[in-house]
Amino acid sequence: MAAKTTKFAAMAYFAILVACAVVGQGRAQSLAFEAASVKLSDDQQRQPGATGVPPRIPAERQRTLIYTHVTLMGVLIRAYSISPSEVVGPSWLGEKFYDIVAKVPPGASPTQIPAMLQGLLAERFRMQVRWTDQQKAGHALVVAKSGPKLTESTPDHILKPRESYSVSRDASIKFEFRAITLADFAKSLTKLLGQPVADETEIEGMFDISLECSSDSLPGFQKMSATEDAKPAPSVVSALRGLGLDLVSAKVPVRRLVVDSASAVPAEN
Repeated sequence: MAAKTTKFAAMAYFAILVACAVVGQGRAQSLAFEAASVKLSDDQQRQPGATGVPPRIPAERQRTLIYTHVTLMGVLIRAYSISPSEVVGPSWLGEKFYDIVAKVPPGASPTQIPAMLQGLLAERFRMQVRWTDQQKAGHALVVAKSGPKLTESTPDHILKPRESYSVSRDASIKFEFRAITLADFAKSLTKLLGQPVADETEIEGMFDISLECSSDSLPGFQKMSATEDAKPAPSVVSALRGLGLDLVSAKVPVRRLVVDSASAVPAEN
């Protein structure tokens, strides 16, 4: 009798644990902004040359998210951490501009904001999306035989990530990436090379990366003219080997976010 009672108690305890886990999952999935205002932007107030891409989500906690003159393509970039080339959908996603002000729940971390943006797109724009995967010819970013020579980001840099580039007189381009993962670095290389690049280094963490190479070796970047007395700049492959990384030709998985449906007019606030 005691054995049966013990067995029953164990089963009941297990059931409670499962129920708690399900409730916890539901709460995590339903995490949303406390309140959000979404409206079409006033085109007359938009700055010339506005890209429509919101700023990066900061690493520190914040109570209010303010996006001014952003496109749904730009919001998708932040919500899913992807580039425009990874989105398949109607052209107006990158043409219509919106103003979004959203209140973040107390205690929510910055890493939870992308999921909240996804929910906002589904609720206010009735957006339905799905992922597709394809194998395409491209490059794999791997560790070179010399081993990685990377500089880990400091806590201060992680709080303030940044990307920039400058052009030298020899037509070389110097890119500065502060607080970037190698997965995101591979995405940047995808844009510069005009071909998909997959991170296969298996290196975790965030790094400060300085990459200087010839614009001629970057099909996806604007070509620059060097002065007559300038020395040839290294190719992007040579520059990467200086970081202890390498590019190898490979069939790599290319993931696309397909927007099956969406409304250009947001639901009422």
